[in-house]
Amino acid sequence: PMPSHQARKWADVVFPQPPLQKFTYEIPEKFRTELTVGHRVLVPLGARHLIGYVIDFPESPDYQDCRQVADMLDTEPVLTADLVELAQWISSYYLTPLGEVIRAMLPPGMHQRTQLVIRKIAEPASPEELNELEKRILEVLSDSKGLSNTTLERKLNQKQIRYTLSHLEKLGIVELSHLLEKQAVKPKVENKIILI
Repeated sequence: PMPSHQARKWADVVFPQPPLQKFTYEIPEKFRTELTVGHRVLVPLGARHLIGYVIDFPESPDYQDCRQVADMLDTEPVLTADLVELAQWISSYYLTPLGEVIRAMLPPGMHQRTQLVIRKIAEPASPEELNELEKRILEVLSDSKGLSNTTLERKLNQKQIRYTLSHLEKLGIVELSHLLEKQAVKPKVENKIILI
């Protein structure tokens, strides 16, 4: 049985490109109630950060010293639990790495990192209830028509602000939109020769 939201401490993640095996990551407390099967996450692997897909929540990791999920890239999972289950069956039946199967299921371009764009859309109803970071975020956003997550983090000199932004979005103060950093979806061109 899958652990309840509160008990979820570990997530199994697969990647749509090498390495194609599964890795287990610790879920930061702030994401434990939100993260579900099918979510895209940004995780550290070696010296890099890669996009992976959550496929399961094990009760304990197979190895020690698990690194933490760095960020959730979307508010909703991009794959349903049923699709993940289907992908696992296809992977097992055809002896194909699960990451490759998931890659084939999703639209081209989905495997690129998305750029989160944040725009202030309202004033807080109760400013005194906001924490210091939330107040600083709104102050920086007040001077712009919208900033990318990277630019905002640089201006604040603060990393991993996704959860705080989600809270401000739930309060109706900011609007979050996800854009592909570079459009990887290209038109398919076929050359045809007609003999007459």
